[in-house]
Amino acid sequence: MREIRPDQVLQPIPQLSRRRMLQYSAATASVGLGLPRANASVAQEGQAPQRGGVLRIALTEDPLNLDPYGPGGAWAKRNVLRGMFDTLVFYDEDGAWVPSMAESWEVQEDGSVLQFTLRPGMTFHDGTPCDAEAVKWTIDNLWLDPEVGLAALKDRFTGAEVVDPQTIRLLLTQPDVTSFATLADQFIVSPTAYQELGPDEFALNPVGSGPYSFESWRQGSELTQVRFDGYWDAERPYPDSLVWKPLPEDTVRMINLTEGEVDVATFIPDAEVETMQSTDGIEVGMQLGGYVGVMFNMVDPPFDKLANREALLLAIDYDALNSAVFFGLAETATGGFVPPSNYAFNDQLPKLQRDLDRARAKLEEAGNPDGFTFVAMPEAGDASASRLLEVIQATVSEVGIDMTIEGYDRGRFTEILTQDRRAVQMAQYRIAYIHPVPENRLAFASCGAGYNFPEWCNEEFDTLLADARASTDQAEEIQFVQGAEQILIADKAFSSLAWIPTTQAWRTSVHDFQVDHVGDAGWQRAWIES
Repeated sequence: MREIRPDQVLQPIPQLSRRRMLQYSAATASVGLGLPRANASVAQEGQAPQRGGVLRIALTEDPLNLDPYGPGGAWAKRNVLRGMFDTLVFYDEDGAWVPSMAESWEVQEDGSVLQFTLRPGMTFHDGTPCDAEAVKWTIDNLWLDPEVGLAALKDRFTGAEVVDPQTIRLLLTQPDVTSFATLADQFIVSPTAYQELGPDEFALNPVGSGPYSFESWRQGSELTQVRFDGYWDAERPYPDSLVWKPLPEDTVRMINLTEGEVDVATFIPDAEVETMQSTDGIEVGMQLGGYVGVMFNMVDPPFDKLANREALLLAIDYDALNSAVFFGLAETATGGFVPPSNYAFNDQLPKLQRDLDRARAKLEEAGNPDGFTFVAMPEAGDASASRLLEVIQATVSEVGIDMTIEGYDRGRFTEILTQDRRAVQMAQYRIAYIHPVPENRLAFASCGAGYNFPEWCNEEFDTLLADARASTDQAEEIQFVQGAEQILIADKAFSSLAWIPTTQAWRTSVHDFQVDHVGDAGWQRAWIES
């Protein structure tokens, strides 16, 4: 099972900070759609949403199965499941926690207990009650089952207690602000359907309590969901149905969009964004938040010396990298790992910048004024990775740094990152997933972490991350996160190079669609102009 990322809240409420949402119980309130964002399609002023129609969304792949706790957790599966299943809480585009199945909650016993009040009268698509007992069944039998549940769930939660049919208490192993993000990831299933069908059959005929119910699935062709009239939000969703179509080839996906065979195309390649932007009847939206970065072998020369790591980063031409690899759509990063789309982003950090004079001075400081040689490994399976390293290779050569590129398949790439860490001196990697929790953006660098290729270990860094997770005060959490990030930037065992976009496109007949703040397809407020 893979962790499912959140999508977009279906019923907006007034914007609240996570600090306030943790300190006080939340309550739903029906308000307007809010201000438009640059990555969203927006209806003309005074144009009321229209109910009806079919929203057809082109994906890059078919889901492996439809069981939230079955194998395979790719982007396509997560987005498809979001239509059929619901979660206790969700968050808005600014990272504030908002109600979903739970209409309110309280943080009790200094953060070690979370008590949720569920919306009254909810049912699953099979007509069975979606109450506290049903939520507890999912927790006991799927979240915490040793054979099924994620380690992250078992690490955070010890169990659940039903107070009454509308109230459930979740017991935490310790106070942890990231628990709300975990809850926003985990779908609640129909216990009756899951037990009657069994996991294999449920994976083909899922039953949840989300805004759409499952209708049909022609694997490799299309998956259809129809509006669930018993959903707690009586106003939305607007379309009568969602149809998800797997179209792996980028060109095919875009042709289907421009010819009107689909209404939304996900994952537009950077090279095609300008073409899509100039195409009549098409709108394009993107979200920055993923990144490309490098990490260094700190045991062997040359990167056992900080000055050599600094010299390399100073010699890279970041403008050339953005232009040649990302067609000008990326943004030069800070060397940190909390992106501009995240609430904990530190806007006081300077962006990386080329400075050949300083690079040469660092080489002199390291005792190799004429440069050095090393081997770099690109991310396996990423078509742009080799181009990125080739730009780095060409630009750092100006100060005498000689880089050799050696590519490997995914198995060997992973082996080098996690075990055979002295096989290369630098590894390049790409993180497309826009994780909403800043602590999780930094956890890979913790002492002993599986993908800690440099084998870097800083106790102060780990302490600050732990303090951030345990905090229930958002301002304090941000302070801890930014302190940890600054330690990471200073040591330069790892460095982000560029914030990269997730791009989607849709027809102008689709209104109020957006690329949400975690890069998912934001169809929840969308409606189709007839």
